Amino acid sequence: MNDAYKLLLGLEMSDRNAVELLPFVTTMQLRVNETIWRKGELEQPWTHIVSGLVCASLPDAGNELAAVNVYGPGSWIGEGWLVAGLPSAFEHVCVAPTQVLQVPNDRVREVFESDPGFSRFMARLVTWRSQHHAERLSLMGNGSLPLRVVLGLALLAEALQSGASHQSAPQPPESLLIPLTQTQLAGILRISRGVFSSCVQQLATIGWARVTYSSVQLLNLEKWRAFSSSLRKSRSGLVKPSMDELLAVLLDGPTKALAGRYLAALGSPTQHEASEPSLLK
Repeated sequence: MNDAYKLLLGLEMSDRNAVELLPFVTTMQLRVNETIWRKGELEQPWTHIVSGLVCASLPDAGNELAAVNVYGPGSWIGEGWLVAGLPSAFEHVCVAPTQVLQVPNDRVREVFESDPGFSRFMARLVTWRSQHHAERLSLMGNGSLPLRVVLGLALLAEALQSGASHQSAPQPPESLLIPLTQTQLAGILRISRGVFSSCVQQLATIGWARVTYSSVQLLNLEKWRAFSSSLRKSRSGLVKPSMDELLAVLLDGPTKALAGRYLAALGSPTQHEASEPSLLK
């Protein structure tokens, strides 16, 4: 229970409240495709993902579950009921063997209403996730298809690295393995699998990703973080770049010469490049 105690303290609640919650903490081992809770359920225990991967999903036209968001190790989920008493808007389904730690929602609600430290933590968490969701919606509505893939993967990496989701690790690891198929990732980004595959294979060619049938691994996460940060600082960059322009941006700097050789090998500019404004303003 020492680990659970540390996790509860990490939520910025008081030592006393953390100790009082410990007897109610339970752990669960979940299999692939097992549901933590279903859409519409009010009983959403405050849940910490110890290991594995959980997708918040909705049924598509064929009644298959399509992922909308994904949560990895270190993430807490279930804030909808905790903060606003809302039923779950999604099916929360494990897409990998998953271990979770859970606290009954009525017990956590009592702490939320009485502990100012935990309340501030939850306010930052909800705000961060709302902003992150708004960024993705803007991206899907306004970004070119290549930008949806590249920035979409960068935003997904941020969420998976952030644990409690507004507390990013100060030093990201060298790489991040996302154990989702290309079809699943394309669904999250709301693009076709063909477009996603084409773009991610080009990312693999320049050494930014490694691709298999069942996963995508993002390499050199510091560069991914720098890319998304630069676009946030310069909203003018959120236009409609082609994949060629994005590759040039990703490879700019120490590897600029490599970018020139790569782009020269592509031949003449595509129609996409000719008709859309440049990302490099």
